Amino acid sequence: MNMFKLFSTPSAKTLAQRELEDAERELLRARSAAEYAQSMVEYNTQRVARLRVMLNCTTPTNRNHQ
Repeated sequence: MNMFKLFSTPSAKTLAQRELEDAERELLRARSAAEYAQSMVEYNTQRVARLRVMLNCTTPTNRNHQ
């Protein structure tokens, strides 16, 4: 490899390509995080609904035993 190439400043096109690749990786990370967050919203929504139903169906005498 030419030593000049090793230490030369990358071209604007090369820098733009690297930046695009970084942006694509960040986008993938952000989409993965959004999918996870949406799953957690759905999970906790169902959990809250289940717990509210359980508490509404429990009579006062049953509450002392659970």
